[in-house]
Amino acid sequence: MTEKKSEVPWLQSLDLYRTEFERESDRACVIISATMLDDALESILKGRLCPSSSYDDELLEGPQAPLATFSSRIHACHRLGLISSRLARDLHLIRKIRNQFAHNMIGCSFETPEVQNRIREIVRSTKILESLASARANYLNGPKGDFELSVSHILCHLIFVATKVEHIIPMDDEKNIYDVEFWQSTFQDLESKAKSQ
Repeated sequence: MTEKKSEVPWLQSLDLYRTEFERESDRACVIISATMLDDALESILKGRLCPSSSYDDELLEGPQAPLATFSSRIHACHRLGLISSRLARDLHLIRKIRNQFAHNMIGCSFETPEVQNRIREIVRSTKILESLASARANYLNGPKGDFELSVSHILCHLIFVATKVEHIIPMDDEKNIYDVEFWQSTFQDLESKAKSQ
């Protein structure tokens, strides 16, 4: 008998996250976590911004895209009022943990003091152990479990935001630039006034 998948997007992502997290090394867990959060921020931005006129989204995709990095997406979501400054700070802490794992080939784990300190900051900020105390038993003891619980909590929120965010309504062509009749009428009025003086 196959297990029924949830039809709620954030629950599906949470299931995927838990499955991937449990079978990976510390390094892979952190990188997977950051990637999933980054993808959720991209979804929020795509949901908010006017749709791209080209197949490739020049703001969000590609090596030169200004909103292609985890950091830039955190900043953009915050500045667009889509996430709070507190959540932006917590996401930057996760980004710093990701960078630490990505750039230090040896000696980096959930037991590394700097990593533990950042995880403690995230736990303190989110109050995750208070708000989801009963769920804590489903995760490993220690910083790895604290990290997974915190990231899963944040990920669920971001996916929920992505489902609720509304597109900015694209602006119509500016009348005072592109409307021939507007310009003709304006110059006729100016000419009439000049002649009457």
